[in-house]
Amino acid sequence: MCKMEQDELIIRLKEEFKKIKTELNFKSTYEEIDKIFYIEDDVIQKKYVSSKYSRQLCSRMTDLFDKYIGYFHNLVMPNPSSMISQTETNLFNEEEKQSFIKLMNKLMYLSTKNTLAGVKNDKRLEAEFIDEGLIYCNEELIPKMTKIMEKINTYWKNPQN
Repeated sequence: MCKMEQDELIIRLKEEFKKIKTELNFKSTYEEIDKIFYIEDDVIQKKYVSSKYSRQLCSRMTDLFDKYIGYFHNLVMPNPSSMISQTETNLFNEEEKQSFIKLMNKLMYLSTKNTLAGVKNDKRLEAEFIDEGLIYCNEELIPKMTKIMEKINTYWKNPQN
């Protein structure tokens, strides 16, 4: 894809975002959402901006939440045949694992809220999901995930054999 095509997609994305922001009346800004969910990268990769962009945005957000759900699940209940999962889970105590379950529960709540918004075709729920998901990422998920990943990364930098 050439630069001009990418620029056209970004222009279309910004137009659709502005349209859904007005329609759904959510508070989150384009820049805040792109900072965490990389919505520009998403449309460039897919080469597509949906005419129902709110669903595409919610899907992008849910993809990230589902990725973290899977990661936390592996830390709490590691695959017994995965050396990586077994190693990483052993870096954390039971209290930390309980905190991962709480993070997973909140992410499941958000993920299913998006599914419910789609099933019910409920624009109010979509708006709530967008704002609530962004706030959760900024205030809780990213700070906690940063600490978790720092601990894991420190281990992998110099694993104790």
